[in-house]
Amino acid sequence: MPNSQAFKLVAENIYFLILDNIKACSACGEGIIDTIHQQNISCDAKLILDTGSHRCSYGCNDIFLSSMSHFKSIAYIIGDKTDDHDPFAHAAIVRSHASNTHYFSNYDDAYGWSLTQ
Repeated sequence: MPNSQAFKLVAENIYFLILDNIKACSACGEGIIDTIHQQNISCDAKLILDTGSHRCSYGCNDIFLSSMSHFKSIAYIIGDKTDDHDPFAHAAIVRSHASNTHYFSNYDDAYGWSLTQ
């Protein structure tokens, strides 16, 4: 589950989060919501989201999706497609709850876009 160490403030009002080494998708959203409240992250904040090696699934829970809708924009770094994982499927679910979500192949492009939001 993400913790306050997982969120990194990389520029004014821009946060970077890697969802990596997560044991249960259901716990993910609760950790994000807790961090938003603990760090008093503004709803004008932008998020750069990287799922890392975690294979986020179609089964996102409502708490995770609610946490994504907190952010003004999300720059979603798309991981590699494999035979058993399509990263665009999860990215589309996130976008359905946070309409200002755009997809990027790397951190630098995601960061550059986030600066303009």
